[in-house]
Amino acid sequence: MNKSRYKLIGMTPHYCEGMPTPKLLIQLVKKDLVFDIKNTAYIYSLALRGEGVDSELKANIADICEKSNIDNTARILDEVISDVRSMLLKFTRNNVPPQANRYVSNEWEDAPANPENDDDYFFALKVPISFTQDVARSLLTYIHQYVVNKVIANYLLLVYPDGSAVFTAMWQGEEEKIKNTINNFITGRVRRNLHPF
Repeated sequence: MNKSRYKLIGMTPHYCEGMPTPKLLIQLVKKDLVFDIKNTAYIYSLALRGEGVDSELKANIADICEKSNIDNTARILDEVISDVRSMLLKFTRNNVPPQANRYVSNEWEDAPANPENDDDYFFALKVPISFTQDVARSLLTYIHQYVVNKVIANYLLLVYPDGSAVFTAMWQGEEEKIKNTINNFITGRVRRNLHPF
């Protein structure tokens, strides 16, 4: 069960000028990410058929999070989380400290969990007042799936390059959804007048 979660802070039905900017706090639970990576890779290894696919290859794919591969997978996971941070960079607060998993603020008293927990990943985004719970939930899902699929794609580049394309297509689809959500709901749609006046 996915325990990754989000919390919208500062959303009020009657937003007035001068009120603090609403924020979206996102927590990705590392254990859930690793479980989904392991489970998805295992299912993919069971479904592999064809020429050049043997039991050793299937075992290498299924063992993505086992002792022999966990260091490499952890490194890939951290790289992918950095990619997510880069994607969301212009929407995160300007005072996010250099430590990747830290967000120093008393606002976390209202957050779903403590950001000092090294096992989880945290993001804090400024959002417009029109941002909804459904959009937040969708964004969390897209980010979670993006991370899972990109970690598997990068791992498969090492053990089964032919299989990497499947997961690359999936993470690129999730990346497009994240960017569309950001462009449509965080930055707002750009409206151009048809005439100059």
